This record gives sequence, C-alpha cells and structure tokens, in this order.
Amino acid sequence: MSVNIDNGLTVDSETPDKAIEVIKLIAHHEEEGKKRREYAESEAKLIISEATEKAEKSAAFEKAKADEKIRKVKELTEQKGRELAINILTQVNEECEELKQNARENKQEALTAVVERIVNEWR
Repeated sequence: MSVNIDNGLTVDSETPDKAIEVIKLIAHHEEEGKKRREYAESEAKLIISEATEKAEKSAAFEKAKADEKIRKVKELTEQKGRELAINILTQVNEECEELKQNARENKQEALTAVVERIVNEWR
C-alpha cells in the first residue's frame, strides 16, 4: 500500500525503513543548510567588519590630507596677510613722510598766513 503525502512524496507503508531513511536524509540536508547559513552569516560579518575597518582607515587618511591642506592654506593666508600689512604700513609711512616734508616746506608760508589773519582780526 502507498500513501501520498502533501509534498508529493509517496511512501510505501510496507517499507517503514525507507520512510525513516527519507526523514534522516531530510534532517541531514536541513542540518547542512543550517551550517551553510551560519557559515554565510559569519562570512558576511567578517566582510562587513573588514569593509568597516577599511572605510575608517580611508576616512582617517582623507581627513589627514584635508587637515594638511587646511594647514597649508592657513599658513599661506597668514604669510600673504603679513606681506599685505607690511606693504600697507610701508605705503602709509611713505605718505606720512611726504606730508611731513610738505609741511616743513610750507611752514614759513603757513606761519605768515596765520600771522596775517591774526593781525587782520585785531585791526
């Protein structure tokens, strides 16, 4: 006598040993599947861990490069700022000296003009 199980297997009732063998075979395959799944999960965790470590190293390297660029730009900016300040101070000093020289040259004329104004006010 044969019995048809829902999944399509036909088990002969006269041979229960075969049914036991089929059950053992199924259990064996399920165990293999479980081991493969566990192995795949551990491999996935390892891959993720390695990728994370690589990404962190890469990010640290890129940050160090960016920090170095920022330092160089800052240094260059400070240097250019000092040069610009020196140029401005030099220009201002030259203009001051020029104004002083003009004032010295026109001193007599300025005094004469002041004295004339004072005298004219008193008259």
